[in-house]
Amino acid sequence: MSVWCRDVAQLLKPLYDRMVRRVLSRHLICTDDTTMPMLSPGSGKTRTARMWVYVGDGSNPYDVFDFTQSRSRDGPMKFLEAFKGTLLADGYGGYDGVVVGNDLTRAGCWAHARRKFVEAQRSHPQIAKDAVELIGRLYDIERRAKEMTQADRLALRRAESRPTLDLLHQRLSAWKLQLLPKHPMSDAIGE
Repeated sequence: MSVWCRDVAQLLKPLYDRMVRRVLSRHLICTDDTTMPMLSPGSGKTRTARMWVYVGDGSNPYDVFDFTQSRSRDGPMKFLEAFKGTLLADGYGGYDGVVVGNDLTRAGCWAHARRKFVEAQRSHPQIAKDAVELIGRLYDIERRAKEMTQADRLALRRAESRPTLDLLHQRLSAWKLQLLPKHPMSDAIGE
């Protein structure tokens, strides 16, 4: 069966390559990685490898995957070398090198930012509550925008998301001045 899988993969490689080119032609790519076990040759033991997903859009509706043997930034850097847009990704530090090395714009993930405030909630409940509430407003706007045209979604974001982001930025700046650098909530604010 392994030989069959290899043969089918080789037959489909031109299709996969075309899907990759179309995803890389976008102005925005969303990415994330997940762990998967990989059998080490000869040892019979497994080690942790990575599968990276790069998500397409409405005109290029493909989710393409790239396998690497480690979480090193080299995998995404190589995969994204022809891409020149915005990379939407979580807080993994390896993306910093990918963004700088490939001259990309980086966009963060609100789910990961929100999680940091939830995790630091015990250290300063009021800041956590206020930050999660503001991030929740952004989620509400996106829920309403989901079925809109791209132009209407952009107009809604400019009208409602921008003021919410400006308010969040003001609050983050103020909170940062209130807290010591080593405070657990400072870590959430810095993300």
